[in-house]
Amino acid sequence: MAQQHRFSGGTPMRPKRPWVGIFISICCLVGSISVSAQNPAGDDSAWNECSKAPTKICLIDEAIRGLQGADDATARAMIGLAQAKAGQKQDALVSFQRALTIVQSPALNQVRGSLASGIAFAQAEAGFASDAAATFLLATAYSMTSGRGAVELEAIGRQQARVGYIEAATKTATSIGDARASSMVMRAVVDAHLKIGRMIEAAAIAQSIVHEQIRADAIAAVVKSLASAGEISEAQRLVSAIARDESSAGARAELARGQFKAGLTDEANRNFDQACSAARLIQDDVRRTQVLGNIAQAQAGAGLASAASATLTEALSTINPVSPPRPRAAIGILVNAEAEIGNFAGAAKLARAEDNAQWRSVLLYAIVKAEAKSGKIREAIDLARSIEVAQARSLALAEVALAL
Repeated sequence: MAQQHRFSGGTPMRPKRPWVGIFISICCLVGSISVSAQNPAGDDSAWNECSKAPTKICLIDEAIRGLQGADDATARAMIGLAQAKAGQKQDALVSFQRALTIVQSPALNQVRGSLASGIAFAQAEAGFASDAAATFLLATAYSMTSGRGAVELEAIGRQQARVGYIEAATKTATSIGDARASSMVMRAVVDAHLKIGRMIEAAAIAQSIVHEQIRADAIAAVVKSLASAGEISEAQRLVSAIARDESSAGARAELARGQFKAGLTDEANRNFDQACSAARLIQDDVRRTQVLGNIAQAQAGAGLASAASATLTEALSTINPVSPPRPRAAIGILVNAEAEIGNFAGAAKLARAEDNAQWRSVLLYAIVKAEAKSGKIREAIDLARSIEVAQARSLALAEVALAL
C-alpha cells in the first residue's frame, strides 16, 4: 500500500494509531489536509499542452502550481524527488529545504518526526545520501519532543528500512518500548531484506517478530518471495510451521499463488480455499478486510481475476457499518486492494462513494499511484486532476511524474 506520507498543510494531524500495516500509509494522510485547500485544478494553456504530451517537467510544474497557498511538507518532498529524477538537482534541493522549513511549524510538533522521516526517504531515493542521514537524525530528535515517541519512531524506522538502511532501522526498532510499534519496524526490515534477496535473514526476522498479526504478515511476505522464486518446498515448510487458524491465511494464499504458477493447480486451489476459510474466522472488520484483500491480490497474481473480484466483494459485504471509524478504514483497504489488482474503475467507484472530501482525496491519490505504477499514465493524470484537495492532487501529480 503502501507509502507513509502525511499532508502537513493547514490543520495539524491528530495522533492516530492505524490498525493494520497495509493501511498505515493511507491512514496517516487523514486529519491534516487543509479543508480550505479544496479547489478543482484550473485549466491553462501550459497544462493543456502538458495533458496532450505529458512529461516529468510539466507534471512537476503543475504539482508545484497546485500547492500555491496550500503548502505541504510531504508533497514538497515528493516533488523534490521527482525533480531529482528529472535531472533538476538544484530545484530538488530547494524543494527539500522548503519541506524541512514547513515541518518546523509549532503546529506540527506532534508529527514533525514522521514528516521529517518522509523527507529523508525522498532525499535518499533522490541520491542525496548525506542529506538523508542528517534528516533522519533530525527526525529522531523531533520524535523525542513530540509526546508520541513510539508512533514517531515507528514511522522513522519504517522509512529507514524502505531506503535500505537496515542497520539503522533495526536500531530504531530496538529503541522503541512499544511492542507493536517495534514489530512494525521489523516488518519493514523483513521487506528490506527481501528486496535485496536475503530470504534466509528475512525468514528468521519474520518468525521472531513479537506481535502475532504483524508476524503473520511478515511470514506471508517471505512465503510470497520464496514461492515467486520457485522455492515451493521451502515456502510450504514455512507455512506448515504456522498454526492452522486465521493467522495462516495470508501465507497460505501466497503459497497458493506460487503453486498455481508452478502448475500445482489442485494444491493451489486447496490452499486458496483454506486461506479464505481462515480469513472468515477473523472477528475484527479491519483485519479481516486486510487479509481478504491480500488473498484477492494473491488470486489476481495467479491469474484468477474472477475469484479475486469475488473475494473483494465478500470482504465489502462483511464490513459492519455501525462502528465508525473502522468501516472507513476497511473501505480504504478495499480501495487499495482493488487498485493493486488493476480494478481501477472499481477502486474509484468505492473511493468516490466516500462523503468526506479529505478522505476521498486520499483514496483517489492511492489509486493514481497504482495506475501510474501500472503504466496507465493518461488515466492516472486524469484522475489526479479530479482530486479536490490541493495537497493530495499535487502529491498525485508528483507520483505520476516519478512513474514516467
